[in-house]
Formats: sequence, C-alpha cells, structure tokens
Amino acid sequence: MRYQHVPKAPVVRQRNPYGPVDITYFEQSLSASQQLLNEASQLIQSLEASPELMDDLMTAAQADDKEEVNEIIESIGIPTDVETTYNPSSVTFKLVADAPHSLHCCTLTIRVQWGN
Repeated sequence: MRYQHVPKAPVVRQRNPYGPVDITYFEQSLSASQQLLNEASQLIQSLEASPELMDDLMTAAQADDKEEVNEIIESIGIPTDVETTYNPSSVTFKLVADAPHSLHCCTLTIRVQWGN
C-alpha cells in the first residue's frame, strides 16, 4: 500500500477582536466565590450539628414564618446575607457576594432536600 504526502494547509491566525485578556476581575470573583463556599460550609455544618436548629428551621418554614426562618439563619453568624426559600420538600439558601470590581459578582445556591 502506498501513501501520498499531502502538504498541510498553512495556519491562518485570526486577530482577536477583544484584545488581550485581563484576569483581574476573574481572580477577584474567584476569591469572592471561595469566601461564599466557606460561609456556606459554615451554614451547613451549623445546621447539621444542631438537631434543635434543624427542627426550629423546619417548623418555622412549615408555618411560613419567614421572619423566624431568617432569624434562625442569621443566628448562625455568617457575614453574608442568605436568601432562604423553602417548600414542603426542600430548602434553598442563596448567598451573593460582591467583589471590588462588581456588586453581586458571584452567587452560590444550595438546595437541600428535607422531605419527599
């Protein structure tokens, strides 16, 4: 069997219409995201360590007492505001961070099942 040599087509580089990349914002957003992960971990660990806190949260949610739900979450003591929503089968925690370059640069949402 015989092979023929086929010359490669020349590589044509297209110009980047956006200019060089700047990772500054990305780096700041990643740092803010890491802080959100740490705070979310603290939130989850605090709830997991306290059956009483879990019961209080579920009871307040079942009564649709949003103020009590927020007070319970705030009592955990993480510095980021946590938006908490719930339904009969789950609770959702939404944490939003700011970075020097942008308000609300990063959002971390955690949905935790608590029923069927």
